[in-house]
Amino acid sequence: MSLDRIMRLLNLILCNVTALIVGLASFAVVAALRFPGMLADPISAATLAALVYFSGPLVSASALALWRRQPPPLYIHVLLSLGWWTFLVCPWAVKPWHYYGAFPWKGVAQVWLPVLPSIVLASGAFWMASPRVGNDAV
Repeated sequence: MSLDRIMRLLNLILCNVTALIVGLASFAVVAALRFPGMLADPISAATLAALVYFSGPLVSASALALWRRQPPPLYIHVLLSLGWWTFLVCPWAVKPWHYYGAFPWKGVAQVWLPVLPSIVLASGAFWMASPRVGNDAV
């Protein structure tokens, strides 16, 4: 493995760590304000957030960064975040939608909408960290 490839992978890891730190910090604020019971076990809450909420956009952004020589633009990261959020909301909303015949807007606003900024912030942090480590890094 060449030194260039090793540096690219290390810089990509740095981007992902930065995104996870920002995402988990914003998720902790949201959890403290909206879901206080979730912080009774902070390790479980952080693991849940990292695996469920942030894994999709960050894995997709990492694959894009490895495929391209330059970092993807911010709108790509926002679209990845919104797509992942939609992917998470749809299975939850389909059953009440079919049963009651109306989309559960109130439930989405109470349960899923507070998490959306954390997902977008994590992807935005990945985008902000990628030019900092060099254009050839990711």
